Amino acid sequence: MRHNRDTPTGRALPMNTMEITAAEPIAPIRLPLQVWLGALASALLLFVMLQDNGVLLHNTLLNAHEFFHDGRHLLGVPCH
Repeated sequence: MRHNRDTPTGRALPMNTMEITAAEPIAPIRLPLQVWLGALASALLLFVMLQDNGVLLHNTLLNAHEFFHDGRHLLGVPCH
């Protein structure tokens, strides 16, 4: 039987045997508050952009309504 390498214990493993080791735990990533607020603001803006059918923006900000309307077409969201 051929062996691929020696193990730390000095015994050789056959070619078809895998050595399983425990994975290192991944440390959690800490994000600043500004990142969370930016993500929330982006999600809210995307929600308004995808859901506004003229109810929120048409009467007050016609240009913003048209901008969001065109953005919906750009993203492939049906709106007519």
